[in-house]
Amino acid sequence: MRYILFFFILVVAQSSFSQTDTLYFDPASGNYIIRYLGTTQSGQDTMVTLTYEPPTAIDPVIQGFVSPTADGKYLYRYRITNGTQAQQNLVEFSLHYDSTVWIESRTPETSWRNYPRKMRDYSDTGKPKPTYTWVWRGDQGLEATWFIDSCVVISDGLPTITASYSQAKTRIWAWPAGGPNQKDTTASDIRMKLLRLEVYPNANVLRKTIGPKLPPTPFVPLSFLGTLISYKHQAFDLGWIKNHGIATSLDQKLDNAKVQLEKGNNTSARNILEAFVNEVEALNKQDGQITNEAYALLKFNTEYLIGKL
Repeated sequence: MRYILFFFILVVAQSSFSQTDTLYFDPASGNYIIRYLGTTQSGQDTMVTLTYEPPTAIDPVIQGFVSPTADGKYLYRYRITNGTQAQQNLVEFSLHYDSTVWIESRTPETSWRNYPRKMRDYSDTGKPKPTYTWVWRGDQGLEATWFIDSCVVISDGLPTITASYSQAKTRIWAWPAGGPNQKDTTASDIRMKLLRLEVYPNANVLRKTIGPKLPPTPFVPLSFLGTLISYKHQAFDLGWIKNHGIATSLDQKLDNAKVQLEKGNNTSARNILEAFVNEVEALNKQDGQITNEAYALLKFNTEYLIGKL
């Protein structure tokens, strides 16, 4: 994570810094050191050293819970814990979502606030593309082992596997006594680039969780079942399904339902999918068999498919 961030900062630095400017990673402190030619308050040139502490020395553990609402939507609740390996306070948790999804957010507990954010994601192609997150941010954040249990959204979107980004409370040290001038172009430019880094995904700690996604339009049952099968495989890879035997049993039911749908036997497919939901519910009642994320992902998507057959 640190070296990816370093590469990004280095690319930014090389594109705009002069030949006298340098940036390097200090493995002893875990910080990035930037040196550039600035201007003092009196107008004289001076070398400025700026130390940037990456906001990634945290240990976020994200737990997602989903329940249906009385008006046909879904309530998503998140517990965010800063784990035992954390060296910084966790001050921000953000949930990635598709821009077409309608979201209503609940106000979190005192000292935390929430809001939507449009950001730029460079992770796939290196070119910026707009993405959307819902952000929860605290003033002091969570120390190691602390948690917040009131990050909630209500949405008409079905559960899907999505990214969440967490960030630490960090510091930026710069501006030695007497300079540089705050109006200095180079200093202002670097300051803005560092602010952009705070919302760049590689300056956050990535975790996978569940979040809302609208069902496809037009709805094709066989295609949606393919998505459900993919969800099951991903859930196993993420450790949300705890052993291979359970995964195999769930696979058999989904594969049998696919065969029946391909034959046009919707009633048989529906019966198999109902048995699949019953198995998921039974597993959810057994401690440690599947996580809340796997339960919500498989149960609510399968029920939606059943309702369309």
